[in-house]
Amino acid sequence: GIYGPLILRSLNAWGKSRLVLALDTSVLFEGWCWICLGVIYRGRAVPLIWRVIEHPSAQVSFAQLAPLLSDAQGMLEAQGIGDILLLADRGFADTTLMSWLKYVGWNYRIRIKANLKLYAPKGKLWCKVGEVALKPGEAKFYQGVYLTEAQFGPVHVAFAQPHDADDAWQVVSSEPTSLTTFEEYGWRFNIEEFFLDDKSGAFQLEDSHLRDAGKLERLLLVLALSLLMLVSQGTQIVAQGIRRTVD
Repeated sequence: GIYGPLILRSLNAWGKSRLVLALDTSVLFEGWCWICLGVIYRGRAVPLIWRVIEHPSAQVSFAQLAPLLSDAQGMLEAQGIGDILLLADRGFADTTLMSWLKYVGWNYRIRIKANLKLYAPKGKLWCKVGEVALKPGEAKFYQGVYLTEAQFGPVHVAFAQPHDADDAWQVVSSEPTSLTTFEEYGWRFNIEEFFLDDKSGAFQLEDSHLRDAGKLERLLLVLALSLLMLVSQGTQIVAQGIRRTVD
């Protein structure tokens, strides 16, 4: 397609040592699910690859994700991009996905559900994720633990209870955890802003009367090209030191 070479060329121009990707889904018109893998760059999520499937829920299985992820992995590997960090919300806290990420050599930070079971290194059931006691403002980190009754791992987990939130943050990581883990996971929220911009903000996708996966994907191609052009232009403007003039 026409988009792949353009986004890969942009990635080379942006020149980041670690490529940060966010995986998320959004429902379109109550019958289609838009799956997107986006590049996190300068506070934006720029689409790398996407699919629209006929599916009335934002919750998808690994089997539905696998074609998109495999295409993305092949595209990046061919470009020599190997240092990759994937961010995802708790709807993607699936050990099948984590196994695939480990197999292809991608790192990850994924929020996990409170009912997930944690096991100590020696295989003893420790507790459920939601049972880790936290005071407001407190964070805890555990390295080399295992998830679910299948005892997937070893992985590393980070827990925090923000002062300004009811829900605790519970994140599983392929790399040792620290306070930086929460900052890295927080970059994921850029893809939520991306969906908002496309659906009801800047591009008004929700005004479209299209009800066909192929046609929706082609419309999303137009939006992705537009966003890529704007982000690339903004990057150039900042590099030239003329941002104030443009503002």
